Amino acid sequence: MSTFIITGGTGSLGSRIVQRILNDTTQQHTVIIFSRDEQKQYRLRKKIDQAYPGQTIFIVGDVRNKNSLIQAIRHTRPDTIIHT
Repeated sequence: MSTFIITGGTGSLGSRIVQRILNDTTQQHTVIIFSRDEQKQYRLRKKIDQAYPGQTIFIVGDVRNKNSLIQAIRHTRPDTIIHT
């Protein structure tokens, strides 16, 4: 199992990458969606939680705030970071 953190994971590009990773049938992945937009996180969570239970973690944060990003990475220990 691989763990990914997607910065900007609720944007148009980020959410497509999230979907592609979760649709990978070769293995199960955990995807951390790091985004500053709580409303978009809510909508994306509603969209994917039923299809992929337990595979996503949503973190509210801004990449412009270095400490919030470092804290998210330290807490989740992702294998891969994708910045969108």
